[in-house]
Amino acid sequence: MKTPLKFIFALIAFWGLAGLTTVSAQKCIDERKVQPEQTCPRSFDDPVCGCNGQTYANICEAERNGVTKWTSGTCAGSVEESYTKFVKDWEAAYNKADYRALGTMFTNDAVQFLPDGSAVEGSRNIAERYQKFFANQKAVATIKVADVVPLCDGFVSSSGTYMIETASKADQPANLIKGSYVTVAHQVGGEWKIVRHHLNVEPGRAVMDKPLMEKAPKQKAPAQN
Repeated sequence: MKTPLKFIFALIAFWGLAGLTTVSAQKCIDERKVQPEQTCPRSFDDPVCGCNGQTYANICEAERNGVTKWTSGTCAGSVEESYTKFVKDWEAAYNKADYRALGTMFTNDAVQFLPDGSAVEGSRNIAERYQKFFANQKAVATIKVADVVPLCDGFVSSSGTYMIETASKADQPANLIKGSYVTVAHQVGGEWKIVRHHLNVEPGRAVMDKPLMEKAPKQKAPAQN
């Protein structure tokens, strides 16, 4: 029985489209370049948006997953984009000593686990803790996000490191405290709220003669002839 020419042409066309689809997919993800054993820095300082629409913490993470093309920054509208912005907003509120704003960034039943093993429960109590701290201390925090892991139902888990420079308002030497954190947050109505916040601190603390928060005076630019 002879095979109709139309069927043969249709089959050839299908194979051609399938081949184009495979080539197109390979342009974005190259399975040959996937290297799960590759070690990458845990930092969201320079995230990239892969051609597959997924955000990666850095170029190394993208390459480790076989991504061949990306653009700088988090993917627009992604969970990573909104959450990393939330962390920056939290950092800004802390550096302004705005304990009220910090309190609103926690759920009403949030729990903050402190390095000494104690815990503070409830957004109101957490805000009061910051209020008491800022009443006696000047502080500047730098927060680094290492990873953002979307969970389910609008929850994410994140971890990273922090560095806080504190100085008493009695003009005593400043202390530099470093540590890590693990956070679980929930997004409701487009707003992130911290549900659980675990803080760890590195043993010991560095004492500095001059607080880093005191910026050096700007030098005048040399006059141009």
